[in-house]
Amino acid sequence: MNKANQISKSRQKVLSISKTIADLSNKVLSTKIMTKGTVYNQKKKCGNINCKCFDGKFYHTTKLLSFSHYGKTVLIPLTKYTMFELARIEKQVRDYQQFRRIRAEIICYFKLLIAEINKLEKNLLTEVDSKKGDQRE
Repeated sequence: MNKANQISKSRQKVLSISKTIADLSNKVLSTKIMTKGTVYNQKKKCGNINCKCFDGKFYHTTKLLSFSHYGKTVLIPLTKYTMFELARIEKQVRDYQQFRRIRAEIICYFKLLIAEINKLEKNLLTEVDSKKGDQRE
């Protein structure tokens, strides 16, 4: 492949990656309020001999929000929230997780962009012939 074709392909890749980064950035910028963490159901036995959970066929389920705060896991029971509030929290958690996925994707595309810009630079560089004073490609 000649140098002109390599330069053209590198330019096209730089433009394509830049557009992808712009699209992902727009998604990040359109994100509203988020809640850090994960919502999950915790199942456990209460230990009461007269409870139906005692024989292991039934478990008490508690919905929890789990997140890390200064390196420690924090668990917040969501039992006192209404169904509407719980749905809002779960959506905010999903939005946070999507935000983090997009952020990681943007980082990967920036690495690709830098690599492609480096290729473009290499292909665009010329040398000057010290004997003639002319430029060489």
